[in-house]
Amino acid sequence: MTAFPRLVVVPPSTDRATYLVRRFYPQPGDDKSGHPLIAVATGFAAGGGLELQKLAGLTPGDARSIVATATRHVADGPRDWMVSEKAGLIFKKPSLLRGMGDTTVPATTMATDGMGLDDLSTDLILDEMFMQKAGELLGGQELIAAIPKRGWLMVGRCQPGQLPVMIKFGQIADGICERGGRHALTKNCYFIKTGKLHGVSGQGYLSLITSRDDAWNL
Repeated sequence: MTAFPRLVVVPPSTDRATYLVRRFYPQPGDDKSGHPLIAVATGFAAGGGLELQKLAGLTPGDARSIVATATRHVADGPRDWMVSEKAGLIFKKPSLLRGMGDTTVPATTMATDGMGLDDLSTDLILDEMFMQKAGELLGGQELIAAIPKRGWLMVGRCQPGQLPVMIKFGQIADGICERGGRHALTKNCYFIKTGKLHGVSGQGYLSLITSRDDAWNL
């Protein structure tokens, strides 16, 4: 059962004047248009997708309470890692994982552009324990993650500067994001270290987090 309210990753175009949001990538100096946002989903929208918490009529105290509950719910609900690729000369081990979320979401409501289903897996990048589990499966806690559209989360082992892996993930993110329509999130890929967001692998650049400026727009 999906618990609401819950934190969700939403497209960069989400209206900051209408909805309660904060940065996904907290470093304010990086290009905001290339990064998605984090919002609070209050349920499934009748017209499809998720209903997001609006700012209108919301006091700062109420907003902080909603965010606290939504943050706790990030760790609730079905989730698992599916092995998409294995590598190794003799004993092959997982090298590419795809996050799998809640398969009980309403299929018609949560259908996405470019085909697919938004099973809330993208938001699992916000669950540090789940991301640490990926590191355990992959044999290391320095990872790269792609979240090109709603319903997608893919991770592999990678340290900043390991170009072959960064290029591979960049190609994955670019192709899926291009087909994502209104559900597209970002062509960027993100470095994760011990479950936490650590940096970004953008198109033609690499940046590590030096600032945690991720306040909500209250």
